[in-house]
Amino acid sequence: MRYQEFIGRVEARSGLTTDQAEQAAHSFFEMLGVFMNKRDAKELASVIPLELRDTLNGTSRANPAGEADGFFEHIGTNHLIGHHYSQAVWDTLKESAPARNIETASQQLPGTISQSLT
Repeated sequence: MRYQEFIGRVEARSGLTTDQAEQAAHSFFEMLGVFMNKRDAKELASVIPLELRDTLNGTSRANPAGEADGFFEHIGTNHLIGHHYSQAVWDTLKESAPARNIETASQQLPGTISQSLT
């Protein structure tokens, strides 16, 4: 899926403007990369739009303690809004990436985050 189509779908799901949807997507992939190991983050990055790849690849490190608490707040102005935006990006990712990449990403997220992104 191309970048503009990806962002357009995030917009449609979330009600965000284009600029806000872009920010939400970049923030989501930045936080996702925090929890994924480098190899799996790189593999997922290879199937997302080019404009989002560095955001995911450049931040990967092994499950830092305490990062789960701020996951949604990093993406939105508070937990509830961040969750809504994250869900829009996650659902768009699920449409565009192979199921094995989605499963791998989901398994590496802390349980509270993974379970809330249905």
